[in-house]
Amino acid sequence: MAQNSKGIETAEIITDQCMGCQICVAECPVGAIEMMEGTAHIDPELCIGCGKCQEVCPVSAVRFEKTEKRLEADKEIKKTTKSLQERSDVAVYIEVREGRGAEVSWELVGKAHELAVKGNGRVIGFLLGHGIHHVIEEAVAYGCDEVTSSTIPFSTAIPQKPSATP
Repeated sequence: MAQNSKGIETAEIITDQCMGCQICVAECPVGAIEMMEGTAHIDPELCIGCGKCQEVCPVSAVRFEKTEKRLEADKEIKKTTKSLQERSDVAVYIEVREGRGAEVSWELVGKAHELAVKGNGRVIGFLLGHGIHHVIEEAVAYGCDEVTSSTIPFSTAIPQKPSATP
């Protein structure tokens, strides 16, 4: 992609596609486009890289990669957003008692499963602690589609106040 001396990505006219309609000339906010021999030409040193010329060209005679990348990114964002809007995952904290998942957690996983089915989502279980791999298997057996675990002890995650000595 073309850049000017300021490092700004600039648009380029594909001269054999330009039909000379001058719409881009009128749209350019800085007057960087002029007509020469019936086709538009962009002065890269004046171009600010806004992409307005590409947006208005009726015959796609303007090449501007930044706009093309932005349009592709917008499509991907819309697709992802639509996918997320169509799906409602449900998260459940799985309590561990005496090395096993607490019964109340499995009841919550069951309810979460009902909600996830209605929302076209998944049940995600969260576990904290050491030596809980067998609880992960238990969570999957009770209906979690995904289980995330962490072994970070709370005492190191939260700064402790210094103890005062008498």
